Amino acid sequence: MRINKILPTIELIGSKTQTYGSFVPLGTKVSVSASDGSDLATSIKYSFANKTNPPAGTHTVTASFNGSRNYLPVRVNETITINKKPIGVAVSSDNQFIYNGSERTLNFATTATALGDQNVISLTYGVGGSAIKPGRYAVNVVVNNPNYEVTHVAGPRELVITKVPLYVSIENQVAIENEMRPFAISYRGFVAGEDESNLTEVPVAPDCTSFKAGEYTIVASEGVSDCYDFICVPLEITVYKRDMSASTSNVCEFTAKGVYDGNSTIDVKAVDANKFFTTAFTSTNNITSAYRIDVSEAPEDGKEIQVVYNNIGIKKSLFTGAYYIDNAGNKTRISRSNITDGSINLTVSEDGGYVVVYTNYLWLYVLIAVIVLVVALLIIRAYMTKRRGRRSRRSRPRWLA
Repeated sequence: MRINKILPTIELIGSKTQTYGSFVPLGTKVSVSASDGSDLATSIKYSFANKTNPPAGTHTVTASFNGSRNYLPVRVNETITINKKPIGVAVSSDNQFIYNGSERTLNFATTATALGDQNVISLTYGVGGSAIKPGRYAVNVVVNNPNYEVTHVAGPRELVITKVPLYVSIENQVAIENEMRPFAISYRGFVAGEDESNLTEVPVAPDCTSFKAGEYTIVASEGVSDCYDFICVPLEITVYKRDMSASTSNVCEFTAKGVYDGNSTIDVKAVDANKFFTTAFTSTNNITSAYRIDVSEAPEDGKEIQVVYNNIGIKKSLFTGAYYIDNAGNKTRISRSNITDGSINLTVSEDGGYVVVYTNYLWLYVLIAVIVLVVALLIIRAYMTKRRGRRSRRSRPRWLA
């Protein structure tokens, strides 16, 4: 009598749909009509290699029973699906930056990953992926591990970089009318490694060649740049004038030497100077010119007010002299070394004063007197010589005649 083996049934026990990172291995169950005392051992084979943490996807599972004395071998194939693990991303709210020449990134955090997976998520910005120059960049969440899927993102979805302030200043200078140098520009605020060569258009200082003496507020023009916000700092500048002149005629001019501000003035007018001198002085001297000089303030260097009086009628000689007279009537003789043909150099008080030029006739009188005396002596000598000759002829003896 022949007894045939029976074909048992085998099934897989466990969830056929699981999530990455939390895999629970499947079990098997062999069903037989009656136990024959044999071991009903089974085996399971997966289509993935990592039995601990299989990757996301659809996989094949094969359960096998090799048979026993009374039961035939049996095998069953089924599929198991490992879903991607959901992950959340929280982007830092600190998404505002100022340009510094380096790439900017946002901090972020994720919910728990499986078994210490690293770099599951990264962020890129805008179209090019990086954010360096000023602008608004969309935040792109990139999944680097195919076993995860982003289910929610919290926080800003934009990174903003603003221009960095660049302070533009005009360097000060001692500005003198018609002597000014072109203004130089200085910067404060360039990021490390950058200078004005990184600007699309550089700021320009105003042209100073036409500046007259006075007070000015000047500012550089704004430049052009994708990365810098220009802040042009105004400069308060005083333009001075070198020397001030005043004329009373085509042949008479007074020049105050030095550097003066735009409000400084020199005023000159002719005066009658006889009131300053005695009759004895005016009888032997002829006043050829007298002027009141007023300079509104001292030069910027704080030194004395030096004035040059130009007059083609001034001649350097023993007969030419000059006085400076202050407001109190005190007279100071101007050194003859300060008198040249056509000009006199003098120091003027801050509260004004007078310059008086005169011709001294005393020397002429003395010269005439000396000449008269010499002529008189010559005449007397000639007369005495002639008289002695006559006496000598009368006293000779007749025999000598």
